[in-house]
Amino acid sequence: MARRRFQRGSVVLRGDSWEFRWRDDIFVDGKHTRVGRRTKFAPRKKYPTKKLAWRDDFVVRRQQEINSPTYRPLHRSNFREFADKWATQVLVNLEPSTQASMRSQLFGAMPKDGKKAPPRKYPTLVECLGDLEVKDISNEIMQSLVTYFKNQGAPTKTIKNLITTMRMIWKTVKAWGYATHDPFAEIVFPDCAPVEVPFFKQDHMRALISQSEEPYRTLWWLTGETGIRRGEVCALREQDVSLEIDGIPLEQAVVVVRRKVWNGKIGRPKSKRPRTFVLSPQLTRHLRAFMRPIVGKPDRLVFTNSEGGMLNPDNLVKRHLKPALKKLGIARGGMHAFRHGNATKIRQDRLGHVDANTTLGYTHRVSADECAAAAKLGEILCPNVSKGENSKAFEKVEGYTIQ
Repeated sequence: MARRRFQRGSVVLRGDSWEFRWRDDIFVDGKHTRVGRRTKFAPRKKYPTKKLAWRDDFVVRRQQEINSPTYRPLHRSNFREFADKWATQVLVNLEPSTQASMRSQLFGAMPKDGKKAPPRKYPTLVECLGDLEVKDISNEIMQSLVTYFKNQGAPTKTIKNLITTMRMIWKTVKAWGYATHDPFAEIVFPDCAPVEVPFFKQDHMRALISQSEEPYRTLWWLTGETGIRRGEVCALREQDVSLEIDGIPLEQAVVVVRRKVWNGKIGRPKSKRPRTFVLSPQLTRHLRAFMRPIVGKPDRLVFTNSEGGMLNPDNLVKRHLKPALKKLGIARGGMHAFRHGNATKIRQDRLGHVDANTTLGYTHRVSADECAAAAKLGEILCPNVSKGENSKAFEKVEGYTIQ
């Protein structure tokens, strides 16, 4: 129902701030009612007189909103109630990994395998905003939330992730008719302190590859050349690796990342779309021998655990990568360090970031430049494999059988 009569509202000086007051229509338990609202919009020193305060953009926009012919009463709910409803109707439809991180931000981490949930470093969003009416969450409140988490010692990236979650929730807030305003305009985040990102140098990757046993030798090599994520490499199947076309062997194989594994579940990759990688001639010849037992079995995994099942991404790092790095005397780094091991333009295009500013023009086409870059990476990561012949390291895969 539209508002029946024009409402001007009132501007009142309260302490050192100007306050706008008006009456709002809402639904409570399905019944229409009208309630008083008030919001501080400017300090007194900005507007020395009430006449000037009436001209503030916030007051003008609010008057236009409450007197619009399309105005409709909003639903009433506090943030805690809305978050519960959003989690059961919207959050459950997102990717499992997204569900876990957002649920932790809203309500805290859930216990696993009967164990207690790990202690939280920072309060949850529900703990901070739970008792507030959804429609009362303003830009000032969101800016205060940013400052609060900063004072709690949260990194800037963590704060930005929280606001990103709130932005996603707010789309539903507006779609369901709980609010019409945008509380995220002009939010100022703390300066982001430079963080040293672990990465593997070329000699580190080369040593890791040469001193590891199969199937991890091949896994590190493939990850080093492509930079694909650990959940993606664990989910690779025979059909995702093209070693030939129409029976003609390829000099440089092509890998297509179509899926990932997270928490034992198969899903789409983070970029939400398949990504194509061209491999070096050296790795192509290596994979041709390595994958011989599963050729013609499109659903068989390229890399498996000792029981022939899918590798667990967490265990891959904890039980295999970390011990190998410790043996080599490399103090830091995980699977993601492969992704930071090379910073050329072509390599950035292959990493599969969603943000166009990060990918700098990502394309699915296998260009001549990418083929050349892949060949160069093959020479760097496995310099002992010469073109056209097998090395001792290459011959070791002959006795390895994928179950």
